[in-house]
Amino acid sequence: MAIPDHLEIKLSRDGMTWETVFYGSSADTPEKPAFHCEFTPCKAKQIWIIGTQFKRVENWHFSFSVASVEIFNKSGRNLALASLGTGVTVSSTQHSFGQTREEHHRLWPLFSDLGLKWIRIGYHDDPVNWHWVEKVKGRLEVDAEADAAVTHAVENGVDVVLSLGFGNRLYTQEDPVRKLPQLWEWYYENPAPPTTPEALEGWANYVRFMCRHFKDRVKVFEVWNEWNCDLYWGGVTSVADYLAVARVAIPIIREECPTAKVMLGSVAGFCHGMASWTAEKLAEEVRGASLPSLLLAATRELAGDVDIIGWHPFYQTDPNSSGALSYRADVQAFKAWAAEQGFKGECACTEYNWGAGYPVPAEPYWWGKCVCSEIEKSKYVARLSTLHTALNMGSFFCEVWANNAYPLDLGLMRRTFFSSPASFFQPQAAYYVMRNLSTALDGLRPDDEFFIRVEGVHEAVEVCGLSRPGEKVVALWLTGRAADECAGLPARITIEGLFKSVSGYDCMNGVTQALQSSHTNGVTVIDGLLVKDYPILLRLSVCHG
Repeated sequence: MAIPDHLEIKLSRDGMTWETVFYGSSADTPEKPAFHCEFTPCKAKQIWIIGTQFKRVENWHFSFSVASVEIFNKSGRNLALASLGTGVTVSSTQHSFGQTREEHHRLWPLFSDLGLKWIRIGYHDDPVNWHWVEKVKGRLEVDAEADAAVTHAVENGVDVVLSLGFGNRLYTQEDPVRKLPQLWEWYYENPAPPTTPEALEGWANYVRFMCRHFKDRVKVFEVWNEWNCDLYWGGVTSVADYLAVARVAIPIIREECPTAKVMLGSVAGFCHGMASWTAEKLAEEVRGASLPSLLLAATRELAGDVDIIGWHPFYQTDPNSSGALSYRADVQAFKAWAAEQGFKGECACTEYNWGAGYPVPAEPYWWGKCVCSEIEKSKYVARLSTLHTALNMGSFFCEVWANNAYPLDLGLMRRTFFSSPASFFQPQAAYYVMRNLSTALDGLRPDDEFFIRVEGVHEAVEVCGLSRPGEKVVALWLTGRAADECAGLPARITIEGLFKSVSGYDCMNGVTQALQSSHTNGVTVIDGLLVKDYPILLRLSVCHG
């Protein structure tokens, strides 16, 4: 029902010479089902309809939606029928939110091409969600293509996080028939979550089925995604209702898949600023109703029952914002608080995004206002991937590809026009940076046991100590906003210990360069290193003293 505010209609007999028969306002309103145009009868072979001033249609962005075109002659006969040989050509098409079955089938190998160690599935509208697995009450089955995709990932060395969710209208609606089948289910008609005894029993059956089906292929089962927002919960957010869902699922996962880990449902947002909270502020937040407050409340209740806690901290967040600049300290503060609640596991950033959208989306939108280029985006991806490694956290970018009409650039590939059922993609710079880091960061663990000092740089520098057997690594970069071009600032780096050799790895270009260093009084010194606005990894070979 998205008719542009302005239309132009042209006629031609040869496809070269065009006569305009309408130019003006469509006079469209939400209640108006069709646009009518009358003009003096004439001979024509082609009709060209041009729309401008598109309406913004929720998450579909600016849209021109055509259900049908009818063209009548003087006698009232419709000439625009396929049976009469009529054809149609459009400049671009989009029939849903993108992400077609064929695209997934052909692009799935990108996960292993990137060198990713983990993928996460089921967190959005997905064939493994409850409402797709159980489309007929009591009959559960996994889509064959989705099943094969999981197997392909595992066979190529990629471990899987399976997010279990969401609601199922067979159990939560008296009439399970969708009321808006012509619209994408997600965002428009999400199933409500299970809250009744019957619905929770159905949920338990789904969880048990998924555990038995994937027990040898899935390493982590996550209980829901973004349950702290109404959209993904499928109703008004409730900690009590989520706890009921989790307490049904967790014992089943433990029983059916004793070697798998259980993840608390990842939340939208994070406890930004937590490192500076007073005890009174912390107590207030735990009792609150904000997105991070719900994370704290659920953690307090389930700290001893889960192995992993996940969150989604950044979507177009300004790197100069207080939440971005304090993120490392806030994560450490959250981990310390969670440990006090009895949590002994690990944390994960299961979604984050910086998009290089073109053109820049028009407001209103829910994400942050940081506008970045493809190069700047790749630097932010590099920073957060490295920082999460230094925090001993899993790190998941959202997502590898997203060929859809969503105005936010969600992916590592450039999006295309929707004129072909199988669209061609080109990697963004962030794709190659992610691939470089999937190798460069492999096996690294946080190491705070050796001293690192950076001198001579007048801007803030993030410094991370890392190690793996036989090697220590120092990652460092300038904080704040990145730029397409960064000449770097020269610095003097002092590192505790004597090392045989030092090399620098540039993750943007995948280049390793030997560095000159000196040794004195039990430390290694690197003079004149150019610190840039993306991570440089200093690789220090095995100590010889």
